Amino acid sequence: MESTDSLFSPFISILPREFDSHPLTWLVHKNMGDENELESTFLALLPRSTRSVLDALAERFERDSDVVIKYLVSSIRIRKNSG
Repeated sequence: MESTDSLFSPFISILPREFDSHPLTWLVHKNMGDENELESTFLALLPRSTRSVLDALAERFERDSDVVIKYLVSSIRIRKNSG
């Protein structure tokens, strides 16, 4: 999706559209039971120190994701009740 915002569109246009090659994506897929063989192989090949950092990143991602979901659910309830 292209941004129509004249101020931010140059920045937004250079952001990646997919994150399939990021190790966090592989770990999220694994944790959701949706991993594939290639992602599993890549995860197994990560050095221990890198995997440790990745695990910490995944925990932070999960916490952030929970906060966003709670906000969205709350926002939907507020809109339903006020509309």
